[in-house]
Amino acid sequence: MKIRFLGAHNCERQSQKMVSLLIDDVLAIDAGSITSSLPLAEQKKIKALLLTHQHYDHVRDIPGLAMSLFLGGGAIRVYSIQSALDALAKHFLNSEVYTDFRRKPEDKPTLSLAALEPNKAVTIEGYTVLAVPVKHGVPTMGYQVTSADGRSVFYTGDTGPGLAECWQRVNFGQVCRVGGRVGAPRPQPLKAGANQFSEAERLYPAGGGDSHEPQPGGGDSG
Repeated sequence: MKIRFLGAHNCERQSQKMVSLLIDDVLAIDAGSITSSLPLAEQKKIKALLLTHQHYDHVRDIPGLAMSLFLGGGAIRVYSIQSALDALAKHFLNSEVYTDFRRKPEDKPTLSLAALEPNKAVTIEGYTVLAVPVKHGVPTMGYQVTSADGRSVFYTGDTGPGLAECWQRVNFGQVCRVGGRVGAPRPQPLKAGANQFSEAERLYPAGGGDSHEPQPGGGDSG
């Protein structure tokens, strides 16, 4: 499993970009910096997008990605919880801010939305995907993504106090935790067989902020 970090911030400057991860070139998590990071040929390889939640730094590039795919004859499906999909449709895909690619072209729309049920594993582009609720300012999901060969990653998304609760839902084994919070620990593998909640809690205790408001001193928060 190859994981690329395209961006990990809630604002953009020349040297930093908003939140996006790419797994094996075909499965993206969040869309803060997909089009600003990838050439067209690599954008067209992406088949599915998992959204953790509806905040701007996680959804910004969806309209631009849809336009790229529309012009290139491609298509993508966006997965998330219903509240995030509703916000995306209302504010971004409304034919006022940008073209609603759920309706273009009419015979084969470029963009489709699919709601996920929390704590229920589904198969997406050959990966087993488990959406796990985490605490944030709006309803938010972390994602455990497991490849066909058993490799697995758990991306928490933006979160704050109470993170330890989600570990009771995650299937341990060869799993690497990736945090969405600024200041979160660097990704590191759990020991094989570390399936005890106490071990996960020791490595990744609850804590941290969940605000998108600017912080004193110019620090990024989520």
